[in-house]
Amino acid sequence: MYLHAFQSEIWNFVASFRVQRYGLSPAVAGDLVYVHEDEAGKEAGREEGQERSYEKDVRLVTEEEGREGSVPITRVVLPLPGVSVVYPANECGGQYKLRCEARGVSLEAFRNKAQSEYTLGGDYRKVVEKPGNFEWKVRVYERERNERLVESDVDVLVRREEEEGREGGREGLPMYWKRFAQELRREEEGEGEGGGEEGSRALVVSFTLPPSTYATMLLRELLKVSMTTQEMKKLNDPPSLPPSLPSAKAAAPMEVEDGEGKEGGKEGGEEEGVMVEGGGGEEQAQEA
Repeated sequence: MYLHAFQSEIWNFVASFRVQRYGLSPAVAGDLVYVHEDEAGKEAGREEGQERSYEKDVRLVTEEEGREGSVPITRVVLPLPGVSVVYPANECGGQYKLRCEARGVSLEAFRNKAQSEYTLGGDYRKVVEKPGNFEWKVRVYERERNERLVESDVDVLVRREEEEGREGGREGLPMYWKRFAQELRREEEGEGEGGGEEGSRALVVSFTLPPSTYATMLLRELLKVSMTTQEMKKLNDPPSLPPSLPSAKAAAPMEVEDGEGKEGGKEGGEEEGVMVEGGGGEEQAQEA
């Protein structure tokens, strides 16, 4: 685990350098892309059962492709450092040696002749990944109520079984799943109405990501919020107004004429939308 964490740390450094140095424009000469994403490479892919060759999995972006900007940034990959990967042939390639040596590790150290199980071959990860099936909606809720904003997996399975008219039991869902879902529903329905502050809003998003991509990074880019440990700890602090807004005491009530200052849209409802759909995904859709 520690070895893989070190690989990821080096990858993060190089990925940041890649974006700072070349931006998010199309691939530049010397970048790496997967061969199987080339039109010509689809027929020349690995046969079933054929041993993987990391050197043949990727190719370098040519000078001509770099000038034409014909390769999108979403195809660019960077290697996790190891003994079986190809490194970029531009300034990013030198960053691997520089970053590793800054921590007292050489690239040759990823091969352990004494204990082969500690030899790290490496792998490749996309620099930019588009989420698939991205959808969003704004939920209006009462802050003081113990209200769930999304369904759990148990809720979804129980609801589907009820809609299909199937009975739980030996061949259906475990009965305690149903009891659990029903108890949560009763707790929510039993909460007193009007006891909380109406008009609180939550953004609910759902999307699909392929392996080795993380919802936390998508939310960071979407919300422009730092994911450092210090910033995450602040989320446990009591809510406060942003520094750019006046405090509650300083903000004097403002009178408006009838018909003005009222927010449009559906009262107590939901605003929904669908964002850009990217390349598919292999993991189950995630909700936050």
